Amino acid sequence: MQHTQDMLMTVLKTSGSSFEKFHRDELTTLPGQYPFSSWIRADIVEVADRIFSTSVTAQYTVNLPPNLPLSVENLPAIAKQLNFPSMQGTVRTDILEVFAEDESASVQATLYNTLQKILKDCPDVKEGSMSLPNKHYMYVNPYELELMIVL
Repeated sequence: MQHTQDMLMTVLKTSGSSFEKFHRDELTTLPGQYPFSSWIRADIVEVADRIFSTSVTAQYTVNLPPNLPLSVENLPAIAKQLNFPSMQGTVRTDILEVFAEDESASVQATLYNTLQKILKDCPDVKEGSMSLPNKHYMYVNPYELELMIVL
């Protein structure tokens, strides 16, 4: 028997995240894939340090104890043996620590490093998956948009 736990949080990292030296080919869509992308300077598409923000969705699966059959009566014993609150706290801490401390080469590297840490720190977690959709913060010079700024 297995149990799957979901977790959702939004994180923002203001340094230590790069987006550079990636493979380019005929399918590369940067910089033209975003609204107003014609206003994005091509020389800042690749960056050694950038803002990285995402809504983390993490799922992890644990095997339920084999010595305790799944029943309503056994739920307190299963919960005590697996200690779900502690496990969830460890997963949350691991996610935040990797985001805060890892010098990320990419979102994919952050995802991989986070899941490796969770699997190491939570031996009852048998598998995990994460979704890290980017939240982009693009530099736009308002004067190039010919907008009137009123102070």
